[in-house]
Amino acid sequence: MYDTVNSKIHNNTVSSTRTNGGYGVYLANSSNSNDIYSNTISQFSNSVLIVSSSAKNKITNNTVSSAGSSGIVVNTGCNNNLISSNIISNSEKNGILIGKCSGTNIQRNNIVSSGADGIHVNSKANVSAITSNILNDSGKYAIYFEKDAIGNVYLNNYKNCSARYGYSKGEKKDYKFANLAVPAVKPIKKSGRTVTLSWKKVGGASVYYIYRATSKNGAYSYVGSTKKTSFKNGKLKKGKKYYYKVSAVKVGNGVKARSNLSSYRGKKI
Repeated sequence: MYDTVNSKIHNNTVSSTRTNGGYGVYLANSSNSNDIYSNTISQFSNSVLIVSSSAKNKITNNTVSSAGSSGIVVNTGCNNNLISSNIISNSEKNGILIGKCSGTNIQRNNIVSSGADGIHVNSKANVSAITSNILNDSGKYAIYFEKDAIGNVYLNNYKNCSARYGYSKGEKKDYKFANLAVPAVKPIKKSGRTVTLSWKKVGGASVYYIYRATSKNGAYSYVGSTKKTSFKNGKLKKGKKYYYKVSAVKVGNGVKARSNLSSYRGKKI
């Protein structure tokens, strides 16, 4: 499809009659703001291919299988696309392949049995987030960043993967992130309208991110970061109770890998 804007492509079953032939869904020439959802796509070279400056598309809740190359591909120059809640299985190369583009959000996908990498990010791409995905049985890396690619990687679930993270420096050796432990947060201390959080050091962590909510099961928002193992949060409202969680973060070559969030700690002001 070319020059397609604000369209919905959904509830189709599409299968190639050729071995690894063509594309299941193809968007090109600035095809923007389209919804591709609830399709079943199998046996194409690339099941979903986004090219030619096509932006702000949503690829969600599709079942993609047996791609001859990669299951879902967002090509160079295609910015701010969402890839969410898809089941991607048995791709000969990569489950998801991201070209040199920015703002891609990859979340809540189930990626199974990729011949190479579960998620492969090409050189100089800038990925907003790779989060809450299940990556199972990747032939090489669960998530792989080429040279000069950057992005946020956190809260993913890895099963039977040869390696969790890889990063190419343009050399024979790959950069690998450590599997970060969850910070063990100590009881919160209070002084006036300021609280102090502290936790045990996490091996391999470069920095810690702190999140806050006003109910223990509420939405936790980022409030700051520190390279230390303590953090002060002030100017809080008297009589109100605040809840905090902490994540350990490893930073290297532009890639940020985060641990799972800690258990909450609360304090009434």
